[in-house]
Amino acid sequence: MDSSARFESHSQINDDNSVSTNFLTLQQNLTEVAFSFDNGSLNVPKPRLESVSEDGNLAVVSLPSIADHPLVRGPFHRHLCVKPVNYLDIFSSGILLLGITRHNFLERSLMASARRKHFRQVFKVLGEYGASHDNFCKLGKKVAECGFSHVDRTWLVKKLKYFTDDHKKMIRRQLKLDVGEYTNETFDRLLTSSNSLRRSVEVLHNISLLKLVLPFVELEMELSNSNGEFCRKALHQIALKQRSYAAALKVTLSQYGPIGIEDTLLVEEITVEKVLEKMRILNEKVNPSGVLENTYYHQKLAEQLILRTSHGKGLLARVYHLRKMLGSSRIRYEKVKSQQQAVGAENPASLQLSFLFDSQFDSALKNLTKKFPFNQSVDSNAKDFKIVRDNASKIAGDLLPFQQTFTDIHSFMVDALNTLELVRTWLVINFSLYDVASYFLELLSTLFSLLMLLNKIEERKQIMALFGYIRRCEAASNCDLRVESFIADLDPIANLQSKLASLETVFHSGLMLPLSGLFSRRMRDPKKFMDEFNLVMRPNQIAEPFVDIALEDSQFFSPEASYLSLETIEKWMCVMVIVCPRILEDDTLREQWRVLMSNRYALPLFRDVIEKLHELMSSAIQSGNLSRDSKRALEKDIGHSQKIAATQAPTLRKKARLFLRKCLKSNYLILSDVPGLLGMKTQLALIIMGAARDEIHWLVAHCTTEAPGKKGTPPHSDLKEPHLAEMLYYVEKLRNLFKKYDQVIFVYHGSMIKRRNEDLAVIMPQVTNLPEHETTIFSDIINRIKSLPPPTEAHEAGREWDDFQGIRLDWIRLQTYLGDFPQDKRAGFLGLRTPGEPTGMNMAPQGYARMSEIASRVSRAMFGITFSSKMIDYLDNVLNQVSDMSIFFSHLDMFNAHVNALLWAPAPPEGMGVDQGSGGGGKHSSGAGASNVLINQNHLTRHVIAFPMLCAHFINMIAPVAEYVPIERDHVGDLSLTTCNTLLEEICKRACQVIREVCKQHQILSDQLMPRHAPHYGVGGQAVAVPVDPPSGGTLRKKNSIAASVQMVEKPMPGSESARERRDKQVSELDRLSNEMVELVTAINECEQIIVNRFSFAPKEFLLSRLEATFMDQIREMMDKPVSLPTAAPPPVKGQEPQVPFPVEEFSDITELRCLAEMIGPYGVRYINEVISQKILGQYQELKKIANDNAQKLNQIYQLIEAKPGEAVKVGDSLIGKDVRVKVNQFLTMMGAFLALRDLLSTALNDVLKKRVPFLMSCISGLEKPDQRPDANDLAATAGFKVKYYDPILQQLLKIKNFESLRTGTKQENDQLVNCFITLFGLSLPDIVELHNLPYNKSYETSGSNALCIGKAVNSIITMTLLMLPQPEEEYIRNCFVRFLTHASSCVLRMSESTGATSPGESGGDQGTMSAATLLLNRRSRDTTYLVLKQIVEDCPYLSMDALEAVFPYTLVRCAFHNSHLKEPPPRPVRQS
Repeated sequence: MDSSARFESHSQINDDNSVSTNFLTLQQNLTEVAFSFDNGSLNVPKPRLESVSEDGNLAVVSLPSIADHPLVRGPFHRHLCVKPVNYLDIFSSGILLLGITRHNFLERSLMASARRKHFRQVFKVLGEYGASHDNFCKLGKKVAECGFSHVDRTWLVKKLKYFTDDHKKMIRRQLKLDVGEYTNETFDRLLTSSNSLRRSVEVLHNISLLKLVLPFVELEMELSNSNGEFCRKALHQIALKQRSYAAALKVTLSQYGPIGIEDTLLVEEITVEKVLEKMRILNEKVNPSGVLENTYYHQKLAEQLILRTSHGKGLLARVYHLRKMLGSSRIRYEKVKSQQQAVGAENPASLQLSFLFDSQFDSALKNLTKKFPFNQSVDSNAKDFKIVRDNASKIAGDLLPFQQTFTDIHSFMVDALNTLELVRTWLVINFSLYDVASYFLELLSTLFSLLMLLNKIEERKQIMALFGYIRRCEAASNCDLRVESFIADLDPIANLQSKLASLETVFHSGLMLPLSGLFSRRMRDPKKFMDEFNLVMRPNQIAEPFVDIALEDSQFFSPEASYLSLETIEKWMCVMVIVCPRILEDDTLREQWRVLMSNRYALPLFRDVIEKLHELMSSAIQSGNLSRDSKRALEKDIGHSQKIAATQAPTLRKKARLFLRKCLKSNYLILSDVPGLLGMKTQLALIIMGAARDEIHWLVAHCTTEAPGKKGTPPHSDLKEPHLAEMLYYVEKLRNLFKKYDQVIFVYHGSMIKRRNEDLAVIMPQVTNLPEHETTIFSDIINRIKSLPPPTEAHEAGREWDDFQGIRLDWIRLQTYLGDFPQDKRAGFLGLRTPGEPTGMNMAPQGYARMSEIASRVSRAMFGITFSSKMIDYLDNVLNQVSDMSIFFSHLDMFNAHVNALLWAPAPPEGMGVDQGSGGGGKHSSGAGASNVLINQNHLTRHVIAFPMLCAHFINMIAPVAEYVPIERDHVGDLSLTTCNTLLEEICKRACQVIREVCKQHQILSDQLMPRHAPHYGVGGQAVAVPVDPPSGGTLRKKNSIAASVQMVEKPMPGSESARERRDKQVSELDRLSNEMVELVTAINECEQIIVNRFSFAPKEFLLSRLEATFMDQIREMMDKPVSLPTAAPPPVKGQEPQVPFPVEEFSDITELRCLAEMIGPYGVRYINEVISQKILGQYQELKKIANDNAQKLNQIYQLIEAKPGEAVKVGDSLIGKDVRVKVNQFLTMMGAFLALRDLLSTALNDVLKKRVPFLMSCISGLEKPDQRPDANDLAATAGFKVKYYDPILQQLLKIKNFESLRTGTKQENDQLVNCFITLFGLSLPDIVELHNLPYNKSYETSGSNALCIGKAVNSIITMTLLMLPQPEEEYIRNCFVRFLTHASSCVLRMSESTGATSPGESGGDQGTMSAATLLLNRRSRDTTYLVLKQIVEDCPYLSMDALEAVFPYTLVRCAFHNSHLKEPPPRPVRQS
């Protein structure tokens, strides 16, 4: 309800007493009207019923009740008040706009409407020339007199214009607007944008002359924010410009926006009916739509708080990015400048922002900064700034993002301050309105962090000075003096203290007190705090829904307050104290503030920007509006708490982390074992994860910030947290539990939403005093939830359960609406009452209790609904809120240091913890204890996988602000992928290294059992003399030299390390390595995949690839070593070194090769085959060289093969030397061994693939047929299938450019080379007997010299040579092999006739002089040669056993097999290591 009244002044102005009397009378009349106001309408009190009796006398029908009298019972609404919306000076009259409502609702509405619509005031001033008075009014004391006859109308109009222009210029300077020529519309627009009307600046818009009849003059002034006093002063100043004096006779406010004199009521005219009629008329004039536009329904406070906070966080990211860009630009400029003299170096001037660091710009920057801000025009042709003008385009382009960001920050600051003031004006803020209060404090905290971060950009003045000068040189119109002044005068603490001083009451009573209670609850004994949330400590309540009783007893009705970040609470409290230090005058708050200051010395602002809390607080205290004694006392508290924070806080927080780890682990084990508890224990798990996040964030902030005190002081020892990985591991496991069993959480919280909605539906009918708008919103929420299907049928419900954002936003709006209710007994929103309960000023105490109960029930139901709804459609964001570890992205050095500490912990000294026999007890226990510590350290290695998993959190840092800094998304995403990949590589690298060390230790233990170590062990464990080297660096006397070189060493017997009393105390190096290997493998096996920025990492595959690379390195090393043949005394071959061969028992086994194929996979086998191919081609090149060198002799021998085979053998023995034939056999044996290894490895791979991918192998199995395409044959050969008539070696040969020279040009040359090979191989075959360890071993079906592999080499060489021509004929190839078989058979038979009685290595001798063993060895070697010939036939696809029997007696082959079973071959020689 509103009303307007006017005080009409006639010939004389009312004095002070009359004005006060009139206003008092007006207030009494309006109060009487307000007494009849009920439920939004005005009712005239009805007269009391009376009647006349039969005798004519009056009879009282109802006795008068004094308690019902309005003056006794008071108004229905306890908080109705009458207050003027505008104010008039004591010497002015006119329109006085009054507001009558609870909480001054209409007053604020009309004031806000007036400011938004820029209502102007029109004053009519009646003045008189001739005299000057002390108060510029005719009633004042006369000061001076003068004439006025020279005053005329033209002159007066001109002076009025000059006065108006001068006033506008003064206003532009006062508001720091750009000074220039503006029209009235431009001037009004500038005033509107600068919010000058809200700053209570009196602004003159226009003056017009109504009448001039000397000595009287009547003016009309159009003003804003004036009460009439300005009009009298203006009249006096205008008269002075005319060299005269003037005083005001009458000042009348005739128009206030759309309200005129005709819309007002005189004091004596105020009645209920007239007030109602004027209300309707004024409402239509102010708001033609019929609705009050500026009520709290249309202020959209909830939306403003949410959007302003989001905008502020985006600006924080932008400022942070620009600050980083400045730092990186400076570093790069200095680096490029230092390399400027180098050839081809980059020009420093071309770098971004180089002008800020170039010494050539120093003078210009210094002068521009002195003149900044540019309140006056600047000289665009000044010589000092020529270098700036020459580089204007580059400077403007580089500085444009900074200028735009600074402008946005200034706009955000103005909007944020207005929003904070608007919320303070409209709402009763406390934590019963949790969402509104939290957004309010978060907006304030964001504004503080933004200004502090902006203040850290030291070049901000130079940037704005350069940009402003360039724009002014270009005559641009986008130079904002307000932004320049904001940057020049930036002092975050002082600015906020001056502009937010009005929030002191809100901070003290509504926010700081309850927040300090929540803080003290978090800061109590960590053991007791953790025991409340440890499921193990409360087994009787494990199957009951979790309820935070302590939070329920407070005014924090929202469950979200239970897991509110402690860092956020501390930051809110710090910011409130910094903005309003006077709230520390409360002893309770001051005590909590001391606890806060003793808990930390680093206050994070944004990411890695951290402020030293005590220095910041000291600055706030010094600049605050406090007495000198208060400042001195607070400074003393700051100094004392600073010492505690630096010395005692790390120890207390480490103790808290100890209990927290136990609580995390036990709760995770229980919830993972019984995931059905996740629904009812959701809030508990969030509290635990939130506590872990707080401790980790505190640790990171204080580890990266220098502690207060002397510089160079080492950090506190308790800041080193070796168990950080364990805490991170269990937090991540709890997160994964939420994501894995989200359906359990959905069903439980869906049912809780339904249950709380039913409670709300029962409570709301009891609420009868809510406005219609709030009631409608509550009804919509209830009906919306009621229409949802049961959560157990969610799979059939479509997407009806997927979005509760609208309900949550409606509840925040309701909090802003209900926050306008009175704040009685802090029972949440009030104004709710049940029917029949007493109302008015004399409400009974039980009425208050009843209202509090209903209000709290409604609040708890709505907060419960919003909390459960977030567990359904907002779960990922809630998990990020309570367990986000993206802070490590800004501290990657600390992140990597913890990983390295876990992976590469130093090994214990030699012998530490190893059982040394009967050593000294003290010494032994010391070593065991140290090793036990290391074992425990290794036990933490299994949690190292948490660090790669945390890389998925990095993108959460940029997700809320990605639209403000889009360039950061790619940077953060790429760096998170790189970090995760690097960490997994390091973990797998360490695992492979440990595996190799374990193998080495097992090899050492196995080697101790070798016979050569037997002399070092005494009989029965007795000591023996072991020669040792004398100590280096010393000299011994000659007589003691021998004695000094012998020392009695007691060495334990092999296997004694397994006998120990306590395994945890007597730890060997192998135990340590085995334990570390288990921990690393457990860590790698922890998760199937890690998803980082939409990419998936598989830790197992990392390990497999690293193991493959490790084994391939080992194989490469083995194959790069010189290969030796297993011969007794082979002649030296170029590039080869003879080595002692290993026995047949140690040859490659198919099982071992299957294991190798399992580990290295098809690609590894393919790589080995390629390496083997290189080796085979090298042998082929050597054999071809031998054939070419002896081509003439070989061709001569070949001519005799068909005509005279026997003579060909004799001629061959004489023409081809024995050394050449032995060398050929060596190359053939080596080449055959490589081919056999290739075939065995392919067979092993085929066996493995058939087990792992049987369906794929069944598809490939048909591709090995000869009629398939070459690429199909190659695929089949790669999968391990044997392809007939297809040699992969030949294909490899054709692909390698280095062996193009091996090709033959014509068929004649090819035939000649084949004939040479046939002759050479046939002549060399009998000399196989020269190979060492040749006899055939029946148990392993092979020869110790790999002689049976010669057949593979012969077949491959001849086939390769024949297939080099484009289209070789199969019949021709078969004929070539038949010729070779004929020639080889003749040579072997000749060997059996001529050299059968000679021993290997001898050319003759009497057989009778040989021993039986020598004769047996001779016979076995000759028999092996027969078997080699048979193996050549079996390995050749073009020959058959019939062809062999046609040229060679098969009886010799059968006898060779028979002789191999007569007697075992002589014992194998002992292999030397």
